[in-house]
Amino acid sequence: MSHHRIVSRKEALELIMGSIRPLETVKLPLDDVLGYVAAENLYAPSELPRFNCSAMDGYAIKTEDTTNATNKYPARLKVVGEIRASTEYLTPVEKGQAVRIMTGGPIPPGADAVVKEEDVKPGPASIEVPEKISPFQHVWQRGKGLKAGSLIVEQGSPVTPATIGILTSLQIKELAVTRKPEVCIIAVGNELVDINEEVRGHKIVASNIYMLSATVKEMGCRLTWAKISKNNKDTIRRHVLEGLKCDVLIATGGSSKAHTDLTRTLLEEMGIDLRFEGVSMRPGKGTSFGLYNDKPVFCLPGTPSAVHVVSYTLVLPALTRLMGLSVNTTCVVEAILEQDINKRPGIEHLVQGLLRIQDSRDRRAPRKPRPEGRGQGELYKNVCLPFREAPPGRAGRLHSVLPLVGTDIEVFRAMAYANALILVDPERTRLKRGETVQVQLLNTSNPSLPRMSGGQWISIPRGKDAIPPIISIVGKSDAGKTTLLERLVPELRARGYRIGTIKHDVHGFEIDHEGKDSWRHKQAGACAVVISSPNKVALVKDVETEETLDSLASKYFHDVDIILTEGYKKGNKPKIEVFRSQVHNTPFCKGDKNLVALVSDTSLDLGVPRFELDDIKGLADLLEKRFLIKSSQAIR
Repeated sequence: MSHHRIVSRKEALELIMGSIRPLETVKLPLDDVLGYVAAENLYAPSELPRFNCSAMDGYAIKTEDTTNATNKYPARLKVVGEIRASTEYLTPVEKGQAVRIMTGGPIPPGADAVVKEEDVKPGPASIEVPEKISPFQHVWQRGKGLKAGSLIVEQGSPVTPATIGILTSLQIKELAVTRKPEVCIIAVGNELVDINEEVRGHKIVASNIYMLSATVKEMGCRLTWAKISKNNKDTIRRHVLEGLKCDVLIATGGSSKAHTDLTRTLLEEMGIDLRFEGVSMRPGKGTSFGLYNDKPVFCLPGTPSAVHVVSYTLVLPALTRLMGLSVNTTCVVEAILEQDINKRPGIEHLVQGLLRIQDSRDRRAPRKPRPEGRGQGELYKNVCLPFREAPPGRAGRLHSVLPLVGTDIEVFRAMAYANALILVDPERTRLKRGETVQVQLLNTSNPSLPRMSGGQWISIPRGKDAIPPIISIVGKSDAGKTTLLERLVPELRARGYRIGTIKHDVHGFEIDHEGKDSWRHKQAGACAVVISSPNKVALVKDVETEETLDSLASKYFHDVDIILTEGYKKGNKPKIEVFRSQVHNTPFCKGDKNLVALVSDTSLDLGVPRFELDDIKGLADLLEKRFLIKSSQAIR
């Protein structure tokens, strides 16, 4: 029975996941199980290692021989043999004896510890041990790596190379896994041509079948075929009947209610039980889903951006369920919004975005992300990247997200760079910059992150992606650098930007006052002192070498749009020179490739734009155009 209704994205996901069960179990040899999902729990039949063995190259000894050993009076032991990992006969160790042993070698009878070879003084046929050795030092004890009966493969977990290594060590030759789903893809449209065909007139290349094919393969599923279908009932019916022989059928195009779109109507005529015929989300509103003999059938819109979003939010979870992964939801983290988002009410929007890690120190302690719609402690396995969920009040220090929308954004380029989807509730019409938003991660390994500069995309290496633009105001002494900065900051603030500044002092400075409590903390030996009040925080910290601008920016400027520095004339950041002919004869930055503008009281040609000393608005226009991202446009 068909269900003629529009559902929310969450309802759609619940309907899909509630309709699908993992495929049947098959047993495969270890050579073939990589990338499959374990279909049952498997327990260790024996322990690892099966015997005590050495964790170091050194000497197997009796620890009782070293009870009184010191540097002055070391224990002298006679070396009576050598053991390698392949040695079968083991020389017993008697009192006052030692046996040379290699890493992995079995511990001989009588020995209960290993002393590293660099910790002894070797002689012609003996060694001297200068300290007391504890029992089982540098010994990998029997069963220490794995106890008999321990769970080694959990049902619903993917089989990895490490899994195969453990199973091989236990002489387990085959494993029960869930069969991988076979997927067929149809792209419907008379305008579509294949990649190898000549594109004439208003024809377009059927990119959706290649994008969906890549998604299927990325998940480890089997792509049976992907075809272009003409938009007529007979052709669509023939391809659908062929596709229903697979485990999953995905059709794209012809999903709307327009009289020229036939796919969804034909699917229903062919007996496919449509569970919903639309999703209240954008992009992807025209998505429908149904079952045919318990086989999932998806009908997706034909717009590539919609296919991209729906494949990650609705199709991918279904594939993971069929594969047997213990996953039934999507991975969501919190992030601080970098730009306003404006939209029409009444429908949920999934906005492509660029998720940035704001503080690289947080990478050292990743937490499991919270599954959408589940308790915080529940484990989301094997699909999410190890992002850390932002605690209350600190989200901006962990993640921020840049919406990839607006008139300056190239849609296909945004698809390539997006690593997340910003979830905007139906009733919201505007999300303001600085808000904490819910962000669904996309399974991406893109090695670079983009920013906008003058309407063009540029890539920023990973690790510097959270650093705002840094512009150095430079010039000779008394040129007017501070005065320019004093006037430029309020102009940029009036345009809605947040500004940070850095003053460079090559001579050193003191910010604390002798006799104050914080000064006394420092004098007592503290390497860092923070002075905190309800409206201001200051940090006094010793450094061995001067910090770079990038380092300062990444540590202390998480919530600004641009950093203006006074000084750093020898640095490699974009520079604006202030030059006054009444004070100096020649500019400082003549021939400097990092110079982007000149502010002066006289006409000079340095190959960059020149501004009068009082033309603050013109200078701000230049900074805004070249280094700042404009506010996002409304989402239609």
